[in-house]
Amino acid sequence: MARIPAIYDFDIDKATDWDETYNFHSNTDPDNETLVPLDLTGSTVEGTAWDFEREHKYADFNVTYVNKSTGKVKLNLTDAQTVNFPDELHYDVVVINSSGDRNKYFKGKITVNQTYTR
Repeated sequence: MARIPAIYDFDIDKATDWDETYNFHSNTDPDNETLVPLDLTGSTVEGTAWDFEREHKYADFNVTYVNKSTGKVKLNLTDAQTVNFPDELHYDVVVINSSGDRNKYFKGKITVNQTYTR
C-alpha cells in the first residue's frame, strides 16, 4: 500500500543556516488514536530540494538522527547551500528501510526569502 506523504511548506532565508526537527510516525494507533513513533533503526532518511521541473537539484538535506528508535530526525541546510536558492523550490523526504523500500514521508514547497546582510 502506498503511503500518502504529509505536505509541509516552509520558508527559508537565503544565505542562512536552516534546521528543523521532525518526528516520524508509522501510523495512528486505532485503539486510542495516538501517533505511533516510527522506529528508524536500520533505516536511512534522505531529502532533496529541486526546482519545480526537477531539472536542477539545489541541495541534499543534511540528516542528523536525534533518536532513531523514536523516529526523531533533524534536517539541516547550510548557508553555503541556501545562498544560490531561487525564490521557490520543492522538496521531499524519504525513509529507506533495511529491505531497501523507499517511502516518501514529507513533501512540499520551500519559499526562499531574500537576505541582504552577508
